[in-house]
Amino acid sequence: MTLLAIGAEAPKVEGVAVLEVAPDEFMASRYLGDCPAGVYLVRPDQIIAARWERVDGNAVKAVHDAIWEGRL
Repeated sequence: MTLLAIGAEAPKVEGVAVLEVAPDEFMASRYLGDCPAGVYLVRPDQIIAARWERVDGNAVKAVHDAIWEGRL
């Protein structure tokens, strides 16, 4: 899985790749809306599993584990 952080710092979570990007005008309007930042958990099949405005590593780990364990 990949944690895509747009205009935010992503927490480091074991087993999750991190990509941090600064949003340009297009990216901000398409993916952030009125939020100043967004963090997306992207599954290997490119489905967005979760989105947060702000997130900590524990929340990411919980969703990551739930997906791999078949609970989500």
